[in-house]
Amino acid sequence: MLGQLGYWMTTTWLQWSVSLDTDGDPMALGLLYFVTLVPLLVLSPWAGAMADRRNRARIIACSQGVIAVLCAAFVLQIVLLPDLTLPGTFAFAFGIGTMLAVSAPAGQSLVATLVPRTDLTSAIGMQSMSMNVARIAGPSLTGLLLAGSRSSAPVVVYAVAAAVSAWTAWRLPAVARPPMAEAAAPAWRRVLSGVRYVRQHPPCGLALVMLAVTSIFGASYVALLPAIATERLGGGSGTFTALVGATGIGAVLGVLVTSWRDGGIATPWRIGLLMVLLGTGVTLLGALTVPWVSLVVAALTGGVNFAIMTSTNGLLNASADDQHRGRVMSLYVLAWAGLVPVGAVLLAALASATSLRTAFAAAGLLLVLLTFVLLGWHHRATGRWDVPVQAAARAFDAARYSHGHQPAVLSAHGQRTAHDSCAYLLPHLRPGQRVLDVGCGPGSITLDLAALVQPGRVTGLEPTEAPLVEARLRAVARGDSTSQFATGDVYDLPFPAATFDVVHAHQVLQHLEDPVAALREMWRVCKPGGVLAVRDVDYGTMTWSPPDAGVARWHSLYCSMARENGAEPHAGRFLDTWARHADIAHSTATTSVWTYANAASTRWYAARQASRVLDSAFAGHARARGLDLEDLRSLAASWIAWGEADGARLTMTHGELIAVKHPQPVVPLQVTSVVSRFLTSKEGADLGVSQVSRLLTHAGVGALDPMALNLTARVTRTLHEEQLREGSSAPLDRLVDTLALRDDDTKRAILDRALADVGYRLEASGVRPASS
Repeated sequence: MLGQLGYWMTTTWLQWSVSLDTDGDPMALGLLYFVTLVPLLVLSPWAGAMADRRNRARIIACSQGVIAVLCAAFVLQIVLLPDLTLPGTFAFAFGIGTMLAVSAPAGQSLVATLVPRTDLTSAIGMQSMSMNVARIAGPSLTGLLLAGSRSSAPVVVYAVAAAVSAWTAWRLPAVARPPMAEAAAPAWRRVLSGVRYVRQHPPCGLALVMLAVTSIFGASYVALLPAIATERLGGGSGTFTALVGATGIGAVLGVLVTSWRDGGIATPWRIGLLMVLLGTGVTLLGALTVPWVSLVVAALTGGVNFAIMTSTNGLLNASADDQHRGRVMSLYVLAWAGLVPVGAVLLAALASATSLRTAFAAAGLLLVLLTFVLLGWHHRATGRWDVPVQAAARAFDAARYSHGHQPAVLSAHGQRTAHDSCAYLLPHLRPGQRVLDVGCGPGSITLDLAALVQPGRVTGLEPTEAPLVEARLRAVARGDSTSQFATGDVYDLPFPAATFDVVHAHQVLQHLEDPVAALREMWRVCKPGGVLAVRDVDYGTMTWSPPDAGVARWHSLYCSMARENGAEPHAGRFLDTWARHADIAHSTATTSVWTYANAASTRWYAARQASRVLDSAFAGHARARGLDLEDLRSLAASWIAWGEADGARLTMTHGELIAVKHPQPVVPLQVTSVVSRFLTSKEGADLGVSQVSRLLTHAGVGALDPMALNLTARVTRTLHEEQLREGSSAPLDRLVDTLALRDDDTKRAILDRALADVGYRLEASGVRPASS
């Protein structure tokens, strides 16, 4: 926070100094912002690649140390050369920006490695909070120091703060990370790998594009706040620092609201709404001339801007695995801060050619228009409006996958077969079926399923490419040219509804933060008449003999680490409960046991576990908890000793669930007509479109699109006007009669249950259907 305080004090001082030297020239202010932040645009991707290879705390320490030296040198220049020249100021700003570009990806990704993942949202909120507190306090302190002078005291404060920050960062403990698979690759290849990683998570890509548009056309207004203070509001340094302080106060509130509401999870429409509000705020700032009103708008605009920024920050930090986090966050820094100077220069050039009011209005209008363009593109690409932008934050990717995808893990998983891992599913398989295998890993089970449903097609899905390379090689070795392997998000499967005859997931739900949401999404892509099959271990039932303290310690460590990652190691016992919460009916729960009871099997399993202790994500998590290499070697030796013991035996109980998706009856055309008439009645108007749709689902007819219901109701409103004047319950009676091709008692029971469920009471309106 000290470094941030010094930064905001110094940048505020630089802005005001340049404003005084150029009589508030917008172009000069835009260029200052450009030279300060353009290094972020150029260097951030390379700095991100470095952050994934080097000690991130040491990168921050070295950068802060260089900043302290730059500040001291600049103060010395001011003392020796009292005539402050613009070239010297711009050179100093460029040096500060370069060091920030080097350290920003490391700083943005370090927090995720210092706290448990369960505390990540709060930690990111605290990080943003400290930055914004500094953003409020820095300009305010600078305003006090600038009163009646051009003292360089803010730069001296920054020098001291940077030195303290460097010392603090240097003392941070080194965080063990899994070895980087691309450590020997050239830097440019590692940069491209980070870009590919983001492209494999489409919600992340959309969030970054929206943030980039916000930076160019929204956030860049901050560069011209000195001109707003003097030209539009007729003030001086006090007015300028008040505007910057108000923006900071709004930013703090924006961070608080974003962290509080839904844990920072946002949808395209919510972020789009924030972008529209930001565009409106920028337009108003350029038009207003009343200082107190401008301060209020500046606070609201700052809050909206940082709400967008914090949502994107949380998404990327939570969804990126540690091997890519530095590069992913470098793209965040590039989109957030690296593109601001581009927007600042464009805004300053337009303001110089026209006026501040015209430039701010143009930027705000462009931001609003581009927001709708992006939302339209998103809807066209996905066919949905409500896909969570931060769904990837909950994806079962390597960041949350407690085992990781190291060779030791893939080798063990590659030994699994359909017969030993999903025997409960085999009786439901038929030739020609289309199968989705969620969490396919190296593909051994997937390819077994493909052989059983030929000539049907099987698709294996993983959130990351890491295990799919081996899966595709296995397919080639087996001569399988029809099976497909792709990346995707279990919370937002990239397939239309009712696509697959069988949806299968083996050992997946135990690694998810929200298994119920994942089950709902898998159920969505399952065809009517299709089968959903899931199987997960219950580590609470794992038993081994003879007793071994090292194996017991491993078991305790793994369960606690899994829970820190948002997972549930005892998932097998919860499958039927999760299915009920996901509104999945007609399910059957069973159990099966993996048993290792002979010398060959126990030695094989012990060797695999020992290898995974030393070379998997478990090793990284354990070292983050304070275990050293000797501790890990001791755990591995315990597994080997147990496997060699006479009479060694290990069992693991698994929960299994089969759910058959019974087809819903097709909605006949006459039902649509009756429903439209019902919606135009008093009863229908009171009930509402969405509740009528829900009623139809409970009645066994199947859900009708609420938008289609609304449209049909408007079209038929005039046609059925006379029937609506009957003054009776006839419209509701016709709805009841058309819905149910059943006996009267069943019909009445279904309708009563549905009406009670949506909280609608016929008695309240005095209308009673004739059938009741």
